[in-house]
Amino acid sequence: MTKRTTQLRSGGTPQRREIKLPAKKGRKPPPAGETARERFLRIGQPRVANAVRDIRLIGNLARGAYEWTDRDVALIQSTLYRAVDDMVKDFAAVKATVAPDKTPVRFDFERGLLEPTTRR
Repeated sequence: MTKRTTQLRSGGTPQRREIKLPAKKGRKPPPAGETARERFLRIGQPRVANAVRDIRLIGNLARGAYEWTDRDVALIQSTLYRAVDDMVKDFAAVKATVAPDKTPVRFDFERGLLEPTTRR
């Protein structure tokens, strides 16, 4: 991949240069003949492992290096429970042929889970 840039020479005249950029890392193509089940397992297993790892990292906030309140813990807990409930509803919605809600969610310790302004 190349990127064109324009730089000024010391005399003030523009000079065009092409800079060679490293190729972007893209997705690996799926293995040939991969079934939907195999794809689900290939993609789902690391996602679940990452989610569990991230939840454990949140648990590290309980250590003495951080200051937190019971309200903070309750907000984290309710937000995580809600996310798990939404994930379960996504699977149920597919079976019922209803589109799952993929509205972006924001979290704030002062206000908790910030609801999007519009929901389906």
